[in-house]
Amino acid sequence: MSIKDGMQLSLQEITYRRLLGDMAPPSGPPALTGQGSRLCKQADCTSDAFRYWCDRLGRRPSLARKLWELVFIAQSLFERGLLTPGQRGLAFGVGREPLPALFASLGCDIVATDQGSEAARRAGWEQTDQHAAGLQALEFPRICDPDVFRERVTFEVADMNDIPEKFRDGFDFCWSACSLEHLGSLEHGLAFVENAMGSLKRGGVAIHTTEFNLSSNRETFESQGLSIYRRRDILGLVNRLTSAGYDVEPVDFDPGEALLDGYVDLPPYREEPHLRLRIGQYDCTSIGIIISRRLPRKSEFEIPLSGAIQHNSSHIKLDQTGLLGSTHDPIWNYAVSFDLRPTLRKLALDGEEEFALTCEVTVMSGMIGFALSDEAGAQFVASEISLAASVHPQTVVLFSRKDAGAAQLIVRNVNDRESRFRISKLRLAQRP
Repeated sequence: MSIKDGMQLSLQEITYRRLLGDMAPPSGPPALTGQGSRLCKQADCTSDAFRYWCDRLGRRPSLARKLWELVFIAQSLFERGLLTPGQRGLAFGVGREPLPALFASLGCDIVATDQGSEAARRAGWEQTDQHAAGLQALEFPRICDPDVFRERVTFEVADMNDIPEKFRDGFDFCWSACSLEHLGSLEHGLAFVENAMGSLKRGGVAIHTTEFNLSSNRETFESQGLSIYRRRDILGLVNRLTSAGYDVEPVDFDPGEALLDGYVDLPPYREEPHLRLRIGQYDCTSIGIIISRRLPRKSEFEIPLSGAIQHNSSHIKLDQTGLLGSTHDPIWNYAVSFDLRPTLRKLALDGEEEFALTCEVTVMSGMIGFALSDEAGAQFVASEISLAASVHPQTVVLFSRKDAGAAQLIVRNVNDRESRFRISKLRLAQRP
């Protein structure tokens, strides 16, 4: 593969460090990638988001699919605005995952569940240290202060094949990491995903990862202890969920074309590279699925001002009057932006339906521009509106279609001196 110190490196000797070096994690939250349902790929492990969540989890980045699953769940929830204080999450088959501690450290309240000790003993999970018998097994002091953890995380015994009725309609999000394939059969796992949606509030999100068969869409491995899902099983699940009124993020079945997307780890498995593995006669990897429980159709939603993203040398502060901002930046630099995608999902527009973004603002000095941009903030998808200073509040209304690609509201300085402004309200509505 490559030469180091005069020695040939085989694929089996490739590690994250040898492939990418010691890249530092990002200092701030990861960018929004629009992540949907997908297969594990090498490219995902090279992203800033991967390094960021590995750092938050206290893990060294590695080319391992189980670590990819943890990052996939965290990034998917983060992008949907669910890893914020006050959100309530439910973990199924939690084992000894660090995710409850991570989410608690971000302000979420978590109910972590696993099967009872006797069932875990029969299945061999206790012997392999993959079962949580109580809250202590889920404490990770490096991730979350123990006092905060105990305040925000509780543990309950729960059978994934018989979800307790008390969980119904109680959570903003739920998840399982490579657990549903161990529930007794292919159908048991599929039924669990469908039944788990009942634990969500309206607008809630479920994230599940499981085993995916790369070798065959016809034959597969199915047993009491492990079942491997084919493409047709996943598409069948998507049909079941959409027929029941749930929204499934489109599944990207692209297995990737990078070097390690073609390398299959054989028993006894290595720690890395381990993005693909052989189970029986089948080559497998992990797949992540994202499902939402639809909100009742509404025509208008508030956009939280607390979600403002500060750019460049601007300054922002939230108080009881709204979001106060000031910027000296040149006119080509953004001062503040708001991610519109979580609210657009709640609005649930059809592709060609139009929406109106209304901003109530007071410009105290200078001149401020408002525009809708794409995900990267690279181009405007609607004409910019500029407001000069005024003693009176003003209203800006921007229009676009859902399929035009609008993803952010951009606020920027449009003069060569300081501009100061106050945004008192943001609303996103279906255009009448």
